[in-house]
Amino acid sequence: MDRITKEAKAKNRRVDLLVKVWLVTGDELWILIHVEIQGDRDAAFSERMYTSQYRAFDLHCKPVIGLAILTDEEAGWRPSEYRHGKLGSEVIYRFNTVKLLDYREHLPQLEQSDNPFAVVTMAHLAAKQTWNRSDSRYSAKWYILYGLYQRGFTRQ
Repeated sequence: MDRITKEAKAKNRRVDLLVKVWLVTGDELWILIHVEIQGDRDAAFSERMYTSQYRAFDLHCKPVIGLAILTDEEAGWRPSEYRHGKLGSEVIYRFNTVKLLDYREHLPQLEQSDNPFAVVTMAHLAAKQTWNRSDSRYSAKWYILYGLYQRGFTRQ
């Protein structure tokens, strides 16, 4: 994926996903959705969310919705804002956060859902739970795959 701006100084600053959406009426609505998937605690994560947000806004002059998908196993790490300020000036950027770990208690609902994100979440949680246990991992994969067929998904 391309950098948000050609002039970006950091070579590895790329947006995971930046999309334009349309209303259900078919009307075009420019809202940029910045999705960042983070697998480990990172002290600079909130700042990176903010940097991506302001660069996307600067480039397109459209609202940017931030969504952090946290895939780590540290229950207490839940970044949701970036702030900095000096001498009376302050910037606060709040973004939405989803912690996949929270869905462990909702496996029955995920299993019944037709939402593809529910399946991805189940697969992620199964991979975390079956780390270094190949027999259990194989069984979990087949269970998820069978559930997809039960919901009407095809091999494609």
